[in-house]
Amino acid sequence: SFLLALSATVGVFAQGMFDDDAIDVVIDGLNYMLYEDKGEAIVAGYNCWDGELTIPSEVSNGDKTYSVGGINWAAFNECETLTRVVIPKSIHYIWSVSVNAVEAKNPFAYCTSLESIEVETGSPLFRSVDGVLFDAEQKTLCCFPAGRQQTTYTVPDGVESLAFSVFSGNTYLESVYFPSSVSFISSVFDGCTNLKTVQLPEGLEHITALTFWNCKSLATIDIPATVKSIGEHAFWGCSSLTSLDLPASVTQVGSGAFSECSSLSKLIIRGVLNTQYDNLRNTLND
Repeated sequence: SFLLALSATVGVFAQGMFDDDAIDVVIDGLNYMLYEDKGEAIVAGYNCWDGELTIPSEVSNGDKTYSVGGINWAAFNECETLTRVVIPKSIHYIWSVSVNAVEAKNPFAYCTSLESIEVETGSPLFRSVDGVLFDAEQKTLCCFPAGRQQTTYTVPDGVESLAFSVFSGNTYLESVYFPSSVSFISSVFDGCTNLKTVQLPEGLEHITALTFWNCKSLATIDIPATVKSIGEHAFWGCSSLTSLDLPASVTQVGSGAFSECSSLSKLIIRGVLNTQYDNLRNTLND
């Protein structure tokens, strides 16, 4: 369902997930890709774990030992029984966080029982703050656990960007507030079905594809006057949304941006859209 809808958007992230140079193995219940030339192991895709997990800093296969250096973007996607995870300091990237933080996909998306993510002391790249995962400098919010039973969250001052799908699947959150330091968010609230209030940061320029996908409790939202575009399916399934006011700064609206918004009866467009009529019509319900 969600993965199918998202596949086109995240296809670029799958490059390198399956590598001819890697050996695919299962060690102690986890899927890994082993790179013999580098002596490195990557936690591979679609693991499921029951309860708490401490990811090891190294694994052995035969007579060779590998340092566990990374976690792929779909490593634990939709694992509904994982409750807590500890990331070792040997991890130097969670997919592309260390390369391009704003395009990194949360590998724990839709882990609906996951309450806390911890990081081993001494990690050069990551930090856990009250069970929420950040990069070491706390400029990127990497993952807010989907099973964290917290109704309100304020993104800390100083955070500049949010990793892809950072809140995905959390059904407890009702309100999220952003500081003015945040300049980029990408598809962060998909599947947050109890989300009612979001205070978007002033200065935000794009509401990207799937940002509020299936946020069916979202009734109102103020679009900052700096937003230039609304991405494809950005508000898909926001069935409680009754009205929306697009500031004059918005010039692009993606296909299906307001599809399945069954209560949307008022759409105000204050600027001039560089969007074909048919595409705009397709964003709305018949």
